[in-house]
Amino acid sequence: MKKTKRRLSLLAVAVFASALANPVVAGYLSADELKSIITNKTWTGHHAFKDRRGSRYFDESGKSSGTTGTGTWRVSDEGMLCVSDDGNSNERCRFVKKDGEKYKRYLVPKNRMAGHKHVWTTTRIEDGNTQNFKLAE
Repeated sequence: MKKTKRRLSLLAVAVFASALANPVVAGYLSADELKSIITNKTWTGHHAFKDRRGSRYFDESGKSSGTTGTGTWRVSDEGMLCVSDDGNSNERCRFVKKDGEKYKRYLVPKNRMAGHKHVWTTTRIEDGNTQNFKLAE
């Protein structure tokens, strides 16, 4: 009986670790899904726990512009949206999960077993550069 409980515990840990290692299993969008809903779109939303709202346009060449300025974007192989602002070398990469009509971005800590933290909710996605943000040359 003790061996069976121990094996079940080990199996549960393995399944949990596998879900964290595989973003699609954890419910996040795949790289292809994310690219299809972000390219040539304007995303508008709000920070999950700070009083901040904003919008950003993502063009097909990897340039972006929004309420915080201009920069670049890409989707990583594992499906993370990565955004950099001009003049800032820090690239911010987040997993994205659909939640009803909204999309939520999650910060992944260095210790991936610590869990992912919801940091941004996108409440509206529009085709094109609807707010006429200027892209960097």
